[in-house]
Amino acid sequence: MQSYLDDRCQKVSIRSNIHSDNISLDWNKITHVPQGLRLDPLLFFVYINDLSEILIQSALPILFADDTSVIVTDSNIVDFQLNMKVLYEQLNDWFNVNLLLLNFEKKKQISFILK
Repeated sequence: MQSYLDDRCQKVSIRSNIHSDNISLDWNKITHVPQGLRLDPLLFFVYINDLSEILIQSALPILFADDTSVIVTDSNIVDFQLNMKVLYEQLNDWFNVNLLLLNFEKKKQISFILK
């Protein structure tokens, strides 16, 4: 596992079909695990495993690959809205601390009301 994470380098090479000039950058040490490798799903789950520990009690995270959903329940609409505000703050803080980005443009909120 350590060899998978430590001392990895990458190099970018660009081949042009228009010009005969190829561009090749120097080898650089990478600081994050590259995407698209076989261990990615496992490492992601290990990385995100503590997310559920920081969320409010009424929140249930559902994790699948790199997609995160959170179910929040409350019978009082005012409490529900307050819980959602706190939840967004907690998620944003957790993602920042863990060097991840929470894309608020892609977020969706669906409310179900039982009557």
